[in-house]
Amino acid sequence: MAVHLAPLGSYSAKIDALAPAALTDYSRSQLDRVGLPHHTFTDEALHLIVRVSEGVLCSVRNLCVGSLIEAVRDRTKTAGLKQVNAVLMQPHWRHNTRDEPQQPPVHCPP
Repeated sequence: MAVHLAPLGSYSAKIDALAPAALTDYSRSQLDRVGLPHHTFTDEALHLIVRVSEGVLCSVRNLCVGSLIEAVRDRTKTAGLKQVNAVLMQPHWRHNTRDEPQQPPVHCPP
């Protein structure tokens, strides 16, 4: 963990990325904690969540919660690739905005 001291006496820490196995174990332990079975997420969905999160625990949590919300919307008890991909389609999960289609300019009347 690297620590950076800011000029005003505060500091920020850069936490190293977690290993995929640790993220998978964490996700399953959280499912145990709330009483949900491990098959709440398909293996493929959990692997995608772990891969996309790039070792960041907060990203894993947000992707899992978003995928569960999508599963509720789809009226299914299992979050799969369809639900994870629906979450990943949201703009704040996109890393490569360069390839995004250009939005038409908005013209306001005078």
